[in-house]
Amino acid sequence: DQRFPDFGKAYNKTRFSEGSCERLLNRKVLDEEVCLTNSAQPEYLIVGDSHAMALNSAAHLGIVPIKSMLLAAHSCMLYPDYTHTMLMRASFGHNCRAVADDVLAAAKSIPSIKTILVVQSAAVFSPEQGTVSYSYLNPQGQSVSLFDAFIGGNLSLIKRLQATGKSVVFFSDVHALKKN
Repeated sequence: DQRFPDFGKAYNKTRFSEGSCERLLNRKVLDEEVCLTNSAQPEYLIVGDSHAMALNSAAHLGIVPIKSMLLAAHSCMLYPDYTHTMLMRASFGHNCRAVADDVLAAAKSIPSIKTILVVQSAAVFSPEQGTVSYSYLNPQGQSVSLFDAFIGGNLSLIKRLQATGKSVVFFSDVHALKKN
Protein backbone atom coordinates (compact mmCIF):
# COMPACT_ATOMS: atom_id res chain seq x y z
CA ASP A 1 0.00 0.00 0.00
CA GLN A 2 1.54 3.30 -1.09
CA ARG A 3 -0.11 5.24 1.77
CA PHE A 4 2.20 3.65 4.33
CA PRO A 5 5.77 4.97 4.22
CA ASP A 6 8.94 3.04 4.96
CA PHE A 7 8.79 2.00 8.63
CA GLY A 8 12.23 3.35 9.63
CA LYS A 9 11.62 6.79 8.14
CA ALA A 10 8.10 6.92 9.54
CA TYR A 11 9.33 5.93 13.00
CA ASN A 12 11.89 8.74 13.11
CA LYS A 13 9.35 11.30 11.89
CA THR A 14 6.88 10.41 14.63
CA ARG A 15 9.08 9.80 17.69
CA PHE A 16 11.19 12.97 17.84
CA SER A 17 10.40 16.69 17.75
CA GLU A 18 11.09 18.12 14.31
CA GLY A 19 10.25 21.81 14.71
CA SER A 20 6.55 21.75 13.81
CA CYS A 21 5.42 22.97 17.25
CA GLU A 22 7.88 25.84 17.15
CA ARG A 23 6.88 26.80 13.58
CA LEU A 24 3.12 26.35 13.73
CA LEU A 25 2.31 26.99 17.41
CA ASN A 26 5.24 29.12 18.58
CA ARG A 27 5.86 26.63 21.41
CA LYS A 28 9.16 25.94 23.10
CA VAL A 29 9.84 22.21 23.42
CA LEU A 30 11.10 20.94 26.79
CA ASP A 31 14.02 18.58 27.34
CA GLU A 32 12.92 15.00 26.58
CA GLU A 33 9.53 16.21 25.28
CA VAL A 34 8.29 15.15 21.86
CA CYS A 35 6.08 17.83 20.36
CA LEU A 36 4.60 17.33 16.89
CA THR A 37 1.73 19.05 15.12
CA ASN A 38 0.29 18.98 11.65
CA SER A 39 -1.75 22.17 12.09
CA ALA A 40 -1.58 25.67 13.53
CA GLN A 41 -5.06 24.94 14.92
CA PRO A 42 -5.01 21.35 16.21
CA GLU A 43 -8.34 19.90 17.29
CA TYR A 44 -6.89 16.84 19.05
CA LEU A 45 -4.20 16.88 21.72
CA ILE A 46 -2.60 13.45 22.11
CA VAL A 47 -0.53 13.08 25.28
CA GLY A 48 1.39 10.35 27.10
CA ASP A 49 4.38 8.12 26.52
CA SER A 50 5.69 6.40 23.37
CA HIS A 51 2.29 4.73 22.97
CA ALA A 52 0.80 8.19 22.41
CA MET A 53 3.48 8.74 19.75
CA ALA A 54 2.40 5.55 18.01
CA LEU A 55 -1.27 6.56 18.10
CA ASN A 56 -0.46 9.99 16.66
CA SER A 57 1.70 8.57 13.84
CA ALA A 58 -1.05 8.17 11.25
CA ALA A 59 -2.26 11.74 11.78
CA HIS A 60 1.24 13.23 11.72
CA LEU A 61 2.12 11.35 8.53
CA GLY A 62 -1.11 12.47 6.85
CA ILE A 63 -2.61 8.97 6.62
CA VAL A 64 -5.56 9.93 8.84
CA PRO A 65 -6.90 13.43 8.13
CA ILE A 66 -7.17 14.92 11.62
CA LYS A 67 -5.54 18.06 12.98
CA SER A 68 -3.46 16.84 15.88
CA MET A 69 -0.81 17.92 18.34
CA LEU A 70 1.32 15.44 20.26
CA LEU A 71 2.94 16.18 23.62
CA ALA A 72 4.71 13.10 24.93
CA ALA A 73 7.93 11.75 26.37
CA HIS A 74 9.62 8.37 25.97
CA SER A 75 8.96 6.08 28.96
CA CYS A 76 7.29 8.89 30.89
CA MET A 77 4.10 8.60 32.82
CA LEU A 78 2.62 12.09 32.86
CA TYR A 79 1.57 12.49 36.48
CA PRO A 80 1.46 16.19 37.39
CA ASP A 81 1.14 15.65 41.15
CA TYR A 82 3.56 12.75 41.66
CA THR A 83 7.33 12.83 42.08
CA HIS A 84 9.27 10.03 40.42
CA THR A 85 12.77 8.62 40.48
CA MET A 86 14.03 6.36 37.72
CA LEU A 87 15.45 3.13 39.15
CA MET A 88 17.76 2.44 36.21
CA ARG A 89 20.20 4.52 34.21
CA ALA A 90 18.69 5.85 31.00
CA SER A 91 18.98 8.95 28.84
CA PHE A 92 15.22 9.52 29.06
CA GLY A 93 12.46 9.61 31.65
CA HIS A 94 13.87 12.38 33.84
CA ASN A 95 11.57 15.29 32.96
CA CYS A 96 8.14 13.65 33.15
CA ARG A 97 6.54 16.04 35.61
CA ALA A 98 7.59 19.10 33.59
CA VAL A 99 6.13 17.50 30.45
CA ALA A 100 2.89 16.82 32.38
CA ASP A 101 2.77 20.49 33.39
CA ASP A 102 3.34 21.48 29.74
CA VAL A 103 0.43 19.25 28.69
CA LEU A 104 -1.83 21.07 31.14
CA ALA A 105 -0.62 24.46 29.88
CA ALA A 106 -1.23 23.48 26.24
CA ALA A 107 -4.72 22.19 27.04
CA LYS A 108 -5.57 25.52 28.66
CA SER A 109 -3.93 27.83 26.13
CA ILE A 110 -4.78 26.37 22.70
CA PRO A 111 -8.45 27.13 22.05
CA SER A 112 -8.73 25.02 18.89
CA ILE A 113 -8.18 21.81 20.89
CA LYS A 114 -11.54 20.13 21.50
CA THR A 115 -10.50 16.59 22.47
CA ILE A 116 -7.58 15.31 24.53
CA LEU A 117 -6.45 11.71 24.21
CA VAL A 118 -4.38 10.45 27.16
CA VAL A 119 -2.40 7.37 26.12
CA GLN A 120 -0.32 5.69 28.84
CA SER A 121 1.22 2.23 28.87
CA ALA A 122 -0.06 -0.09 31.59
CA ALA A 123 3.21 -2.05 31.47
CA VAL A 124 4.80 0.44 33.83
CA PHE A 125 3.68 -1.65 36.81
CA SER A 126 4.75 -4.93 35.26
CA PRO A 127 8.52 -5.20 35.87
CA GLU A 128 8.61 -8.74 34.46
CA GLN A 129 7.82 -7.17 31.08
CA GLY A 130 11.24 -5.47 31.12
CA THR A 131 9.85 -1.96 31.23
CA VAL A 132 11.52 1.09 32.72
CA SER A 133 10.85 1.18 36.44
CA TYR A 134 10.25 4.16 38.66
CA SER A 135 9.74 4.86 42.30
CA TYR A 136 6.89 7.29 43.04
CA LEU A 137 5.89 9.66 45.83
CA ASN A 138 2.26 10.77 45.98
CA PRO A 139 1.26 14.43 46.53
CA GLN A 140 1.61 13.92 50.32
CA GLY A 141 5.21 12.74 49.86
CA GLN A 142 4.47 9.07 50.67
CA SER A 143 5.97 6.21 48.68
CA VAL A 144 3.33 4.41 46.63
CA SER A 145 3.27 1.28 44.49
CA LEU A 146 3.58 1.54 40.72
CA PHE A 147 -0.06 0.46 40.42
CA ASP A 148 -1.25 3.15 42.88
CA ALA A 149 0.84 5.76 41.06
CA PHE A 150 -0.69 4.66 37.74
CA ILE A 151 -4.24 5.01 39.10
CA GLY A 152 -3.70 8.18 41.14
CA GLY A 153 -1.43 9.88 38.62
CA ASN A 154 -3.76 9.28 35.69
CA LEU A 155 -6.84 10.32 37.70
CA SER A 156 -5.10 13.55 38.66
CA LEU A 157 -4.07 14.28 35.07
CA ILE A 158 -7.52 13.46 33.69
CA LYS A 159 -9.38 15.57 36.28
CA ARG A 160 -7.11 18.55 35.60
CA LEU A 161 -7.58 18.15 31.85
CA GLN A 162 -11.37 17.87 32.27
CA ALA A 163 -11.29 21.16 34.19
CA THR A 164 -10.32 22.85 30.89
CA GLY A 165 -13.82 22.04 29.58
CA LYS A 166 -12.51 19.81 26.80
CA SER A 167 -13.42 16.18 26.13
CA VAL A 168 -10.88 13.73 27.57
CA VAL A 169 -10.47 10.12 26.45
CA PHE A 170 -8.12 7.72 28.27
CA PHE A 171 -6.39 4.79 26.56
CA SER A 172 -4.22 2.31 28.40
CA ASP A 173 -2.14 -0.04 26.31
CA VAL A 174 -1.90 -3.35 28.15
CA HIS A 175 1.13 -5.24 26.82
CA ALA A 176 0.48 -8.65 28.22
CA LEU A 177 -2.10 -10.26 30.40
CA LYS A 178 -1.20 -13.11 32.70
CA LYS A 179 -2.99 -16.34 31.93
CA ASN A 180 -3.79 -17.04 35.58
